[in-house]
Amino acid sequence: MAIQLKSTKQAAHNGVKILGYGRAGVGKTTLIRTLPKPLIISAEGGMLSLADSDIHYIEVSSVEELQEAYTYALESDFESIAVDSISEIAEV
Repeated sequence: MAIQLKSTKQAAHNGVKILGYGRAGVGKTTLIRTLPKPLIISAEGGMLSLADSDIHYIEVSSVEELQEAYTYALESDFESIAVDSISEIAEV
């Protein structure tokens, strides 16, 4: 193995990754409204807790739809991508 010496000054900022974990009803989904310019990829089947907000979301029900939504999100001008919920998507 060849050693490659690097400097932290060359580190790129590529965003913050956050995982919100908690029981049902504690406010994980409503926390999304605090994110900068969010897009929600949802497998939950409803966004009632955010009905008073104007947040775009894409509902997914298959792995293919999840991949398509993720690709769209990366190519868009949204600043945050929220996945709601990981457990529902894992079941998909």
